Amino acid sequence: MKKLVSSIPTKGKHYARKIHRDKGVKYTFLRFGVVGFFGTLVDFAVLYLLVQFLHLNPIWAKLLANESAIINNFILNNIWTFGKRETLKFPLWQRFISYNLTYLVSLVMSALLMGGLISLFGKEPYLFYNIFTIPINVIWNFTLSHKFTWKEKIAEVMGVNLK
Repeated sequence: MKKLVSSIPTKGKHYARKIHRDKGVKYTFLRFGVVGFFGTLVDFAVLYLLVQFLHLNPIWAKLLANESAIINNFILNNIWTFGKRETLKFPLWQRFISYNLTYLVSLVMSALLMGGLISLFGKEPYLFYNIFTIPINVIWNFTLSHKFTWKEKIAEVMGVNLK
């Protein structure tokens, strides 16, 4: 890739880096989606178990199920999705707190949406309502994970060597 970038005229270097970066974001988003799929399975399974067997209120169960999925997704994203990314080198515990804080908003949005749907249509199809929380969570969570929790060093993204 470096040979390709160095052989392009100055105006083209920025364009070549942008293409490389965009392709990387798409690949990262795909991995994020796979991890999210497994997180969704965890979320649905925990939600179902908490409501059906422990008879918890679906809204409280949703909060616990979502946190279970957050822990699952943090581990997988840290190892697989963003594992090779040259980040700002925050310790694992700081990334976990950052990840949890960024997901806090989606957790609240999910609980509010679930509560609204239950108020309007009743408790019983709560697993169906859970599907509506997914698109909101995907967009919000990927953006914040990509831009903050596993933020790349800007020099690396731009291809600048500061050494």
